[in-house]
Amino acid sequence: MNAMRRVVHFRATLMLFAVAACERPRGEAANSVSVTAGGATRDTLGPAASAVTEYWPSYLGSMLLVGTEVPTRATLIPSDSSAAAVAEPPKPARAFLIGRDRRVQVALVTPALPSSDGCWTGSIQSGGAPLRPWTAGFVADSIHPVALDSIAGLKKVDSIYFSAEATRLASIIPGDSTDEFFGLPFVVETLWHFGIPGDTDILIATLQRQINQEAMPLQERTLIVAEQDSSTSGSFVATYAERSSGEEETIETREVLGVMMTGQPAQPTIILARDFGDGVSYALIERTASRQWHVGWSSAKRKCSS
Repeated sequence: MNAMRRVVHFRATLMLFAVAACERPRGEAANSVSVTAGGATRDTLGPAASAVTEYWPSYLGSMLLVGTEVPTRATLIPSDSSAAAVAEPPKPARAFLIGRDRRVQVALVTPALPSSDGCWTGSIQSGGAPLRPWTAGFVADSIHPVALDSIAGLKKVDSIYFSAEATRLASIIPGDSTDEFFGLPFVVETLWHFGIPGDTDILIATLQRQINQEAMPLQERTLIVAEQDSSTSGSFVATYAERSSGEEETIETREVLGVMMTGQPAQPTIILARDFGDGVSYALIERTASRQWHVGWSSAKRKCSS
């Protein structure tokens, strides 16, 4: 991102956020709403709000590998989102393991027998140096991960600016989950930033706001993907969003496992984990064009021990 453009528009962004947060119409309709576990609601913004044909790119292999607390063990998620488990797991195969930086680790994955919960695990072996922690992997020909800047690693001025933009966008995307959350402040939980060709900056943020009541604390959690380029006048524009609300113990939470460049021409794809408390599902959020994102693939929800 152009440093001068960021500094020039920083004060204006904060002023815009204050105005937008106050002027937003109460009870504005969301693009779509669906019910999730625990009675929570989920709102979505953008192309994901319409029916999506789930598609797993063949060049990513037959499964998603999800990192666990131990780098030498993985949870195996079938590419067929309707499958209960990985069908006929391949023999030891080469896997590319990634995190939230550009490093790629090459290792061998050997599927083990399914556990009592129906989940397949895999043993991960490196032919050289000990494996570093990783978050996602694929049995594919090649993987091109994107290096993500985290809020903890950013300069203070960048951290403040990106947090203000994420909060501003969260306050103006369509549809509060319920009227109970209207006007409550947002807290930025995680924030990731990266750039792509075309002088485009992309922001991924998760935010929450909470109603503290003794009997049943309620939370609202929001995921936002936003873009900024030369046509956005120095501000980010929300291009994809998900929002859930419900009881603190059962509300859906989201974690960005990584971002990679896929397709021709290459576009970023977000690898996302959705934790429902009683199970986890995974999704690929794909960018198809400028300011166009959608859910390209999502897995069935399953509860697997790490």
